[in-house]
Amino acid sequence: MSDDVLTARLTHRRALVVDGHSDIPVDVVNRRRRGESHVLGRLHLPAWREGGVNAAVLTVGGDQSLEASPSRYAMEAIDHLRNDVADQPQHLAMVTTATDLSREVEDGRFAILMNMEGGMPLEGSLENLERFYELGVRFMTLTWNVRNELGTGASHQDSDGGLTEFGSRVVKTMADMGMVADLSHASTATFWDAVGLEQGNVVASHSNVASLRPHPRNLTDEQIRALANQDGFVGMTFFPEFLHSDRPGVREVVDHVAYVGELVGIEHVVLGTDYIDFAKEEIEARLRQSGAYDAGEFEYPRGLKTIHSLPNLTCEMTKRGFSDSDVSAVLGGNFLRVCHRILDERQTG
Repeated sequence: MSDDVLTARLTHRRALVVDGHSDIPVDVVNRRRRGESHVLGRLHLPAWREGGVNAAVLTVGGDQSLEASPSRYAMEAIDHLRNDVADQPQHLAMVTTATDLSREVEDGRFAILMNMEGGMPLEGSLENLERFYELGVRFMTLTWNVRNELGTGASHQDSDGGLTEFGSRVVKTMADMGMVADLSHASTATFWDAVGLEQGNVVASHSNVASLRPHPRNLTDEQIRALANQDGFVGMTFFPEFLHSDRPGVREVVDHVAYVGELVGIEHVVLGTDYIDFAKEEIEARLRQSGAYDAGEFEYPRGLKTIHSLPNLTCEMTKRGFSDSDVSAVLGGNFLRVCHRILDERQTG
């Protein structure tokens, strides 16, 4: 192993590393329904540790649930996740602020924030938003690919509909409470309506660059600038369909990182890996049922097949000339800064 690779891997191990988007609770729910326990500690924490990951935003239901009641499923997912974390308090911790995240990581625990991927579980009620907030949810992706009470998703790009009146109230209420409004999966109209509210709580947790890879789930330069103007971030996702038309590798991921950095500044780039290797068939079924884009057969990028291999991203960024400070910012520093501004400074509970 060369000195450059060793130096890059040391940088990775020293950095705070946050995965801004993960659907691992799908696996937690399925396994705990079957009577299993310690799912995170047995099956996922070792991979996070090997990849140098210290914290993650985990999705607890949303629009993509195959079950009859998205609200009921979200409540169940929260319950299973919290119980699974409680089984392993020496290794795992639920957090609701950036300050708590930093403290738990410093104490050696893996820190978990909760996200809902789509607003269907709200059932059109701000009281339900407050209920999920009280349960610890601090991120909400406004829409998944479909239409819901808040607005239209990425599979409705040709629709005239954007954010609904209720959706506008939700974004404003989230800002007041201290919640992050995630615009990944939003249609173009919904994106611009949410940004136009100027609440300062908008991000895109797992979307790449449309100029490099045209796709309904990726962002135009104008959208990236709009997020940066409100001190938001763009989370680079490793989902191959959003990276390149052919089988991408770690180089293509860094191409997207570099593009956003040059366009608006590296301080607006984070990671939102979106690995679904643990539940590929189920999540593909959700895509098909929703009528959204078909993921088809895919493999994650060469050099980044699983979360274990995340240090390869740091190696490639270092090879491409990114400074240690810029690498550390992308890996977790930028995420922490934005979350501190939205979650900690506006925290109401």
